[in-house]
Amino acid sequence: MFRKIRTKLVVLTSMLLLLPILVLGIFSYLSAKDALDEKGEVILKNGVRQVMQLIDVQKAQVARGEITEEEAMEYVRVLLLGEKMQMGYGPFVETLTWGQWVSHRLYQ
Repeated sequence: MFRKIRTKLVVLTSMLLLLPILVLGIFSYLSAKDALDEKGEVILKNGVRQVMQLIDVQKAQVARGEITEEEAMEYVRVLLLGEKMQMGYGPFVETLTWGQWVSHRLYQ
């Protein structure tokens, strides 16, 4: 198959260079993927916790008789989704991440 020694050396050298690079690339990809998955999970959990705290505050206000249940539900909906537009849809902010968006909506 490989008759010349030069061809054999080129093939062997190529294999010796490509194999470690391929293994390192796969390992790096898997490590980065796992790290991003974990970070995404933490971000989602924190977002849910913030929303649950907001709902708990509104429930407490309803229990004290400060607002009605409908007002509380509308307040939470507006904070999370924004005011309804003419077509009945809320404005969705595409430039912010979930955490930034919730923080922006809660603290504005």
